[in-house]
Amino acid sequence: MEEAHRRHLLELAPTAAGKVCLLGRWSGGEIPDPYGQDRAAGEAAYD
Repeated sequence: MEEAHRRHLLELAPTAAGKVCLLGRWSGGEIPDPYGQDRAAGEAAYD
């Protein structure tokens, strides 16, 4: 999930603000969403 996804979820359900976070929060950066891309994109997101 990327920041844009998080914002959209919070628009739909503002009460979920304390329950929705990005995994990149702990790794120091955003993790790109590899959905619909090739295997290399999936592997890069995993690393």
